[in-house]
Amino acid sequence: MNLLLLNTGVFTISDEELALLEKEAPGLHVSQASAAQATDGQMSEAEVIFGWPEAKRLHLAKKLRWLHTPSAGIDMFADHSLFANPDVIVTRSKDVFNIQIAEHVIMLFLALNRGLIRCVQSTLEGKWARISDQLELTGATVLIVGAGAIGGELAKQLQGFQCRVIGIRRDPSVKPAFFHEMYAEGDLDAKLPEADYVALCLPRTPDTKGMFDYRRFTLMKPGAIISNIGRGDAIVSEDLDRALREGLIFGAGLDVTEPEPLPEGHPLWSAPNVIITSHSSGFSVNANKRRFEVFYDLWKRYNAGLPMHSILDFGKGY
Repeated sequence: MNLLLLNTGVFTISDEELALLEKEAPGLHVSQASAAQATDGQMSEAEVIFGWPEAKRLHLAKKLRWLHTPSAGIDMFADHSLFANPDVIVTRSKDVFNIQIAEHVIMLFLALNRGLIRCVQSTLEGKWARISDQLELTGATVLIVGAGAIGGELAKQLQGFQCRVIGIRRDPSVKPAFFHEMYAEGDLDAKLPEADYVALCLPRTPDTKGMFDYRRFTLMKPGAIISNIGRGDAIVSEDLDRALREGLIFGAGLDVTEPEPLPEGHPLWSAPNVIITSHSSGFSVNANKRRFEVFYDLWKRYNAGLPMHSILDFGKGY
């Protein structure tokens, strides 16, 4: 078997982890390169790829049976026509990022509602400036749009703040633990006016693109805070900038933006009550360990001919 590992600065495979993979697949041949430096020969011989290959080169991988991404987001490979093998399996690193991303959302909520931006500014200026209009998270209503694995972990962590947690998901008949209420995407407009905080934990699909436009911001409370850690294009950036400047909402914590990276001079950099964390919510010293654990479990299943999990549904796009 030929395994192509596309290492990046985000993750690597240790010698100890490679030994575990070889134990499950005797005779394993491993090639390692970055996505840009992988040769045509490495692509064409790979039966399994772990990493983010360049989509435009996937047609070379005629022997590819399984692609595993180091990310939870998998939309970049959702076009089935990219692959030479129509039966290819694409899996993602599910549940690797839930804990740190949920903590990141709560950090953004707290930083905005406690006036951290103004505190940092006064610290840098060396000025004693007391802030008296802080908000509270405890007891608030939080609307989680995209009640999947990350949204579920966020709902769990919010229980420590005694929040009322409302979820929005494609199939509202499934209500994971820690959600008090669950609704369909069609109910979003009706639930937005109830939310003190809104967290977007959405994959990128045609249905989620531009979901939060100016009209939706007009439905939110003037004191509401929105956070986006899913995909940047779920929010129309120009509409968010306008909503913030007009005071339609209180603040926004953005880990993802559209476009990304956000260009220098973009209006959102100077919008009031905005914190932008440059797509870093998934980073953690524990991420690599969890990432390998997911891949190793799938690896054992693949080599034993057992059912796989965390599989991309090409029809849904995630």
